[in-house]
Amino acid sequence: MDGFAKDAEILVLRHQLAVLRRQGPGLVLFAAHAELARAWGMLQELHGLYQADDEATAMEALDRFARLYQDDPLPEFYKVVDTLLKWAPEIFAFHRAGRISNGRLEGTNNKLGVLKRMAFGFVNASNFEARGLLLCPPRPTPA
Repeated sequence: MDGFAKDAEILVLRHQLAVLRRQGPGLVLFAAHAELARAWGMLQELHGLYQADDEATAMEALDRFARLYQDDPLPEFYKVVDTLLKWAPEIFAFHRAGRISNGRLEGTNNKLGVLKRMAFGFVNASNFEARGLLLCPPRPTPA
């Protein structure tokens, strides 16, 4: 498959995904593919686990996912279940801590690492520092 055909196929798949997101699980596609409908339902419960405002709501979403999975396990979710079991303490700590994460810090470290690789061989450390501050400005602390 050449590059143009691959790009066209990706565009078609993106359009189909956009239609799925707009119309939800009541699509004819789900009527024709019951396994896809089950997988979609399980995925929505996993989204509920992340979107929950507190630990109790997250636990309810995880319980709904577990019941769906227990009733009819899908092989595509084997690794997901193993990962959930492995990371459950961290997932619930996220909700106990008020949905705080270190994502901003990880992003800043990534940007500075990229800048460091781009600046390899430069001798002026103050320019590196200035570019770092421009790339990752300090966030004001709440009062």
